Amino acid sequence: VLLLVPLVAFNNCAPAGSANLSSQSSSSSEDSAGDGSGSGGGGSGPGSSVPAGKTQVEGATGCLETGSGALAGAVCDASNSNQVFSLLTHTDGSVSLRDASKNECIEASAELLSAGTNLKSAACATSALQNFTLLHVSMNAFRLISQVNGACLSLGSNRSANLTVCNSSNSQAFKLAANAVAGFKFSSSLEKPLAVGAGKPVGNNFKGMHLGGGESGNLTDQNKYGYTFAYPSNTLIDYVARKGFGLIRLSFKAGRLQPDRNGALDPVELARIDKVVQYAHSKGLYVLLDPHDYGSLPDADKSGKKIGSADMPASKFANFWAHVAAAYINQPNVLFGLINEPFGINARTWQSSAIAAVSAIRSVGAKQKIFIPGVSWTGAHSWVSSGNAAVWANFHETNSVFE
Repeated sequence: VLLLVPLVAFNNCAPAGSANLSSQSSSSSEDSAGDGSGSGGGGSGPGSSVPAGKTQVEGATGCLETGSGALAGAVCDASNSNQVFSLLTHTDGSVSLRDASKNECIEASAELLSAGTNLKSAACATSALQNFTLLHVSMNAFRLISQVNGACLSLGSNRSANLTVCNSSNSQAFKLAANAVAGFKFSSSLEKPLAVGAGKPVGNNFKGMHLGGGESGNLTDQNKYGYTFAYPSNTLIDYVARKGFGLIRLSFKAGRLQPDRNGALDPVELARIDKVVQYAHSKGLYVLLDPHDYGSLPDADKSGKKIGSADMPASKFANFWAHVAAAYINQPNVLFGLINEPFGINARTWQSSAIAAVSAIRSVGAKQKIFIPGVSWTGAHSWVSSGNAAVWANFHETNSVFE
């Protein structure tokens, strides 16, 4: 029996592309911060007169602007090349922001990380100081998180640009041009939302039982349904409901549900999973979808590659979850568990990949709760020693929990 206890809840967030950088109005709610209606401090919104593939990062007090090494906000002006940025996407799913005027990148100043002013522009280089993770805050707003220390880019009321502890402030929410969000352009069409069957209301009972079987076997010679792997029967689901549980954790292999990276979901496998989802809904049970792949995804030869590596970039993990979230966007009893017990991955690398997946889920409009594991098999006993506590300390996403 698996008792699922949320350890930490977070604040809501979103992904990005290339743009002029500006922050959202502090007088508006975070959900409305990225609705595309703001003026970015009196100027044009992101994408207005900005070249294709570029973007404005727009927020409360203006647009992010480079100049003589310093970084600050200014009234948004799409004709100002100091405000026009390209997003350089890296294999781990992070991005660097390069301005159009000097071909310099935004950089966290290593010697000033604990001080108030800690951002500058510098020659673009292969450096974690220039890498940021994009997190979806609302439909059109993003947070930019430094890979150096997990702090968020913030544009204050005085238009000062700093890295500060991540929070729900609109000073950390940025609009970006849609055509610049490279990491979230999927190579195949997303699934249409599945039909929602008749069901009982689901409440706040997250006492759960793990129902295995769907993760068994492999993707080559042990891949026959009903023999080497199977999903729980209606009888078993009835038993779980009678015993007072409110949730089943449904394990499966990501490679069966999405056979080709960046490809469509397999309709046969999706139908098997959906049969469980709909029957559980009829009993008032949540279903926590759990790819049981331990931090890896299969490549073309069906062998697992660690997520966030050069062989399996975070963008492919994000793509998988975009497809799943699109299919279940309307299903009230579905919860998303990013992956079971990742191991053999650096905590910061995993965080970047996990945030990319969270952003992908939110970017398609899915609002369900997301369960986020840590590395080292996500054990509570090793949460600090594994580095999980440090990298996730400042993460905010309103409808997510650690598991």
